[in-house]
Amino acid sequence: MPDSPTRPPIREAFRLAWESGPRWMLLQGALAVAQGVLPLLGLWLMKLLVDAVAEGARSGDPEAAFSAVIWIVVFAAGAALLGAVIRAWASVVSEIQGQVVHDHVHDLLHKKSVAVDLQDLEDPAVLDLLQRAQAEAPTRPTRLVGGLAQVAQGVVSVLLMAGLLATLHWIVSVLVVAAAIPGLLIRARYARVLHRWQMKRAQDDRATRYFGWLQTSPANAKEIRLFGLGPLFRMRYRELRSLLRGERLGIARTRAVAELFGQSLGLLVTFGAYAFVARRVIEGSSTVGDLVMYAQAIQRGQAAVQGIFSGIAGLYEDGLFLDAFLQFLGLPERVPTPARPKVLPAQPRRAIVLDNVGFQYPSGGPHVLVDVAAEIKVGEKVALVGPNGAGKTTLLKLLCRFYDPTVGRISLDDVGFEECDPAQLRSRLACVFQDFVRYDLTANENIRLGRASIDASAESIGPAGAKVIGEALCTCVNGALTSLDLSRNNLCGE
Repeated sequence: MPDSPTRPPIREAFRLAWESGPRWMLLQGALAVAQGVLPLLGLWLMKLLVDAVAEGARSGDPEAAFSAVIWIVVFAAGAALLGAVIRAWASVVSEIQGQVVHDHVHDLLHKKSVAVDLQDLEDPAVLDLLQRAQAEAPTRPTRLVGGLAQVAQGVVSVLLMAGLLATLHWIVSVLVVAAAIPGLLIRARYARVLHRWQMKRAQDDRATRYFGWLQTSPANAKEIRLFGLGPLFRMRYRELRSLLRGERLGIARTRAVAELFGQSLGLLVTFGAYAFVARRVIEGSSTVGDLVMYAQAIQRGQAAVQGIFSGIAGLYEDGLFLDAFLQFLGLPERVPTPARPKVLPAQPRRAIVLDNVGFQYPSGGPHVLVDVAAEIKVGEKVALVGPNGAGKTTLLKLLCRFYDPTVGRISLDDVGFEECDPAQLRSRLACVFQDFVRYDLTANENIRLGRASIDASAESIGPAGAKVIGEALCTCVNGALTSLDLSRNNLCGE
């Protein structure tokens, strides 16, 4: 297992978004800046409106006062409409960007999943890692994009609001920012707590999914009913879910209490600032419009700071997904491809030779194969016979180069398998495994999967394919004649 990535989650989130679509990333950034600037314009227009109304009420000339007010209302309405248009546009761009990142992340995950070495997929620790990456892949990418936009918009708003509040008093700007810090620390702390809990319970979470799959998959239906296994698996599922639910709710309760403390501190700062502005208005050093503007600036500034910290904390939490995702993408190649791979002969002439082959699984334990020496000549048919655990399947894995022998060598016409490109070697092999896959595809497509490089648009699958379809019309299963549905994948019988 590789170590956790040391790169910051925000940087990684930005990189994923940028790789997915730079154009949408730039457009979303521009819209975030616009949404950060417009609130300041709205506050200034509101101050002008309140001061104009107050001045008009004192002037004794309602008509002239209303003429001045109406123009401010028109400009304020225009600014509000522009903000609504930008928000709607930003929502569309955010959805597009989220979908683009979603597809990019899944493409990376799928590409690595089909390329990762088999020995990694037989490692429980890697399976837990893959489970965590897959579980979050449908939702985290969109949240990452939204978090980046939230931070960008918040930074612009905070800079502008802090500048405005500094005209009132510099301490107000500092307090508005400082009041949000406890909330950030609390959220970051519980993100770490949740991360440790997820790491601790990854195997139990995978077990619940397994027991759920056993009860709902049609592939298991016959045995579940025949042996009455439903109640047992349902009980195992409930026990594990009860454990996971109880611990997760315990974390949620303590987090809620801590966040209440942080919010209370923010409210204290907010209303203290209100009192400070109100005193200035009473003393005559500020207008009523200033009171409205500064009060809203305090609210929006604090909301913007909380938005930034919430976005950063959210990205930190989403870094839990990135941590598993990046670790999975960073799994090293266990079966290396030589820099200059040799090519197996197109027409083998002699034999596959196993030269004192020994093998021990990377997870440890005893050697499964010890000093296996054999020669399988061209055209020769060989059967491997032995009890369970004798190493028959392991030997097949070595022949497919899913693993390399711990000691010894496997070769074909003196070309060692370790000298070949694994993909090129496997293209020369045909295996029907004990746990073979049934693809929910048409008969035509199932036959083509035997050589995926064949042009899918070609109508003919050749005489061999026609022979397979003909033989699949009926298959004898345990002495019973069973007709098969050729529209699906049941070409091999039960």
